[in-house]
Amino acid sequence: MSHPLLVEAIETSFVPLLIHNNKSGYDAQILKQFNEPSWNNPVVRYLDSNGKDVIARRDGVWTTGGTAERMVMALKAARKKVPNYLVLAALENAQGAEYATFAMHCYWEGEVKLGGIAGVRETSAGWIGGKEVVNVAFNPKVVSYEKLLKTAQSMQCASTVFAHNSKQTATAKKLVRDVVDLPSASRQRPVRYTEQKYHLRRTALKYLPLTPIQLAKVNSAVYARKDYRQYLSPRQIELDKQINAALRADSKKLQGLAAPDAAKDLPAYSKKLMARLK
Repeated sequence: MSHPLLVEAIETSFVPLLIHNNKSGYDAQILKQFNEPSWNNPVVRYLDSNGKDVIARRDGVWTTGGTAERMVMALKAARKKVPNYLVLAALENAQGAEYATFAMHCYWEGEVKLGGIAGVRETSAGWIGGKEVVNVAFNPKVVSYEKLLKTAQSMQCASTVFAHNSKQTATAKKLVRDVVDLPSASRQRPVRYTEQKYHLRRTALKYLPLTPIQLAKVNSAVYARKDYRQYLSPRQIELDKQINAALRADSKKLQGLAAPDAAKDLPAYSKKLMARLK
């Protein structure tokens, strides 16, 4: 529940209410009203203004992805607008991610092209041997490995395929001439932070706290000169404005800051950023 995009969605699209279990008084009355046992593990329920469940109650939903998916379901059931950033958070944290690795002539170009494909939730650039590669995390429920590979081919981003398993090998050999098994981690080398999401990090967006899926999508949008704000939350859009205003007043104001790639590190970074912007 501490994921920054979930926090914003909870505070803006819902009316959050915390009820303690094993506590007397009003909390105990509410548990009894909703037939919730006092001994159970945390349960998130989505209710309408009449206290009726919008979607069916479910136990054991404790992951970021599961919570985000349920939030999307509840908003749809209530016929409310589902923020795009919440959809991204659900996709990014859904279980069952698969991974693909493609070589191409330029991993900067590969990241912007592959990152824009629907279902792709994260990209990272690196080297394998003398080849520039992009590693892709994707949701197979949205885009299959075969479709991802065909799209990468059409973009000239799959001159060599490094297969992660035998199934990928069999699929890739039908489509690509150069297919090899993915080498061990010791033979793979990620590029420097400043070369990841190259186009994004040549702008003031490098200071904006973004989750991995947002980094991939925004980097792609910047390169294509599309409106990257479609991938941001309202608070991120406002923060982007503050960052640009601060840099116009003092180009060195945020010097030394670097937004992290991992979502878990974003809250701590955001505090540092806000302190600089004051």
